[in-house]
Amino acid sequence: MARLPRPVILLLSTLALCAPLRAGLIGTDQEKKIGRQVAAELEKQYGLVRRDAMVEKVRTVGAKVAAFAKEDRPKVDYEFNVLADKEINAVACPGGYIYAFRGLVKKMPEDDLLAAVLAHECAHVSQRHSMETLERALGFSLLLGLVTGGGQSDLGNVALGVLMRGYSRDQEAEADRIGHTYLFKAGYDVSAMTRMLQRLQEGTGGESIPNFLRTHPSTETRIEAATRREGEVLLDLGSQRPAADPPHLAIIYQPTDNEGTSQTEIGEALVRQLSDMLNACAQFRAEYLGARSVGESARVGELAKIAADQGLDGAVGLAFAEPPLSTKGTGRDARTTVKLSLTMNVVGPNATQPELTYSTSAKPQERDADEQKRIDAAVQSETTEVARALAIALLRPAAVQGAGAKG
Repeated sequence: MARLPRPVILLLSTLALCAPLRAGLIGTDQEKKIGRQVAAELEKQYGLVRRDAMVEKVRTVGAKVAAFAKEDRPKVDYEFNVLADKEINAVACPGGYIYAFRGLVKKMPEDDLLAAVLAHECAHVSQRHSMETLERALGFSLLLGLVTGGGQSDLGNVALGVLMRGYSRDQEAEADRIGHTYLFKAGYDVSAMTRMLQRLQEGTGGESIPNFLRTHPSTETRIEAATRREGEVLLDLGSQRPAADPPHLAIIYQPTDNEGTSQTEIGEALVRQLSDMLNACAQFRAEYLGARSVGESARVGELAKIAADQGLDGAVGLAFAEPPLSTKGTGRDARTTVKLSLTMNVVGPNATQPELTYSTSAKPQERDADEQKRIDAAVQSETTEVARALAIALLRPAAVQGAGAKG
């Protein structure tokens, strides 16, 4: 192959430095090389805590969550250390080098809160957030530094500076979401991610803000998202960790006296699907009891009576806030709107007030009134969507406790 003239090589190099680097161009081996350089700079700047119970704790907890991060990237080995600085922070370097600052470990003495931080950092690595951030910020200069092997200390220092500025909003949200699954799979409390974010928010007055609290959306928004996600994690992964003594609930549809047959059939299909979802995730024993017609003002009392009579921990009653099917127009212009809008009450035995009231509504869908197959398909899809939303609301820990959870 003919060699390019030196001026051409210089020109190509200059253009390369100005161009963005395609995401994923740098492989895992090169990522580990960069990670070692960044880790060396971190240790030089902050110092390491060595042979300490704190270090063993971080490594033990970290290994538990990293086992599930490794399922996403089998070629990455995770290594955990503690930096000897009182800053409340944690850093994920490329290639699986993860550091907790001494100040953060002291701020999180509970294993499950520390696990939430480390799971979040593991997710940054498993999803290549560190490399995506460096590739965007440094472009081809990062690749050339690897190829030439020169200025490794400088490359590590520059890369560290980029990473310490934090991640994008989308990256932080993804690390929260995926880290939450690692946390639960590792055996820790599903609410620990929420409580960890709350603890960090409480501790930022007058202190440096941790990397993972610097981006938008706000910490309050992320706390709200983590709280909602608790139910999602339990619904999707709960069968991997069945509740030892799950609450036993009756699931009931409560139609109005003047309700049509088609609406009652939709309501019964909904409570049946909700019951199946709850049983499948192994966090509740849900007993489907079909439809029990009762006046609106008597719904709570009827639920409490059913729970008491059958010796259950509680009863869940569903009712439509508006008819699920409505048709407007006549003849060929007639259109049917499918909209499942529900209210759910959770009531304990002999209760006079609901312990949880939750409302949800699917996005309305319009179909030609004479296209029954399309209407049925829309009802079925909305039934699944609404049943999932109701199950998630029930599975959040506060809801579980309100439904009579034991222990």
